[in-house]
Amino acid sequence: MTPTVVRDLVTEQTYSIPPVQAVHAVGTLVDYTLNGLAVGRIRKTLRGTVDGDSAIPQGAAVRIPLRSDLRGVYPDNTQVAFSGTIERVSSLDALTWNLGTMARRVDVTDAAGTVPQPPNGLGVSIEQDAQDKSDFPKNQAYYHLKGGTAWTTRVQTCAALAMWSRTARISYLSHADAGTSPVTVSEHVAEYLAQAVKGGADLSVPGELTAVILLAHATLGEDNGSLQVLSLSLNHLPTAQAAIVYRNARCHIIGPRDYVAVQAGGPPRVLLLPDVRAGYLLTRYTATPTPAMRDLLVQAVPTPAPGTWLVDRNAVFEAAQAAKAQDHETLLPVFARLLGYEDAAEARRKLWSL
Repeated sequence: MTPTVVRDLVTEQTYSIPPVQAVHAVGTLVDYTLNGLAVGRIRKTLRGTVDGDSAIPQGAAVRIPLRSDLRGVYPDNTQVAFSGTIERVSSLDALTWNLGTMARRVDVTDAAGTVPQPPNGLGVSIEQDAQDKSDFPKNQAYYHLKGGTAWTTRVQTCAALAMWSRTARISYLSHADAGTSPVTVSEHVAEYLAQAVKGGADLSVPGELTAVILLAHATLGEDNGSLQVLSLSLNHLPTAQAAIVYRNARCHIIGPRDYVAVQAGGPPRVLLLPDVRAGYLLTRYTATPTPAMRDLLVQAVPTPAPGTWLVDRNAVFEAAQAAKAQDHETLLPVFARLLGYEDAAEARRKLWSL
């Protein structure tokens, strides 16, 4: 049977084909022009998902085998763009990081540390790479891909990418704006990966490369322009390099006042300002009221607590109940300072009698 129409997989529009051009079997993926000419190859813009050793185009009940070197590059159900022929996919790019899944989430907060003041002790300041940026002072840059330390902050509508090689002991840090060039990002990522390999890293070994994408919760959606810049940057890398970053990438939800820090001696971490850290530790303690978390919380709240601190009172109440269950009396002065009570006795009376 020969087809009599071409159906556009994106618009769902159909176009009649003259009989002389109806030479392909039903289900064949074709390039076409509106004069009816059709040729039997996959369009470069075709999208679909990975399933085993095949790609499945959107809206088409066909499976197209992946070229041997593309098999296993991306996990099943990864959304991809691909091209090639109806017999074989020869080009494959991921379209999404799937950061919304819990399997991709990670918390890299350094609970034991805080942001030094001034933050210059964290190394070079990495500025947001945007088209409207001009020259910056001496200790600032757009990209960091070497040993040493670097940091960035104010990740709100943008996206930061941080990486670390365990063997090569070098780090990467960039801060992408929606106007950042994906080509520029990919060039720096490619250079960083090459340096890691030159430093002895086997990037195929699990745990060798740590890659963390840092986003504000409100910009987690895949339509976030800055995140799209990172996704598009993968498309400019060789497939093997793109797949290494994709497989290792995890997502940390970051606050607008948090600091991202990289170093040669360990993976990327997020450092918090003192009041933000106190709130973070209250939540962590409530979930896991261990002696270690108790001691961190005691250390995190000075005497007296600054009046400018913005701490969620409900978080204090919840932590107080966890402390009561564990009989962690050393936290009562902490709760008193955070809530403005006179002393631990008032905290006991008002919190542990609830």
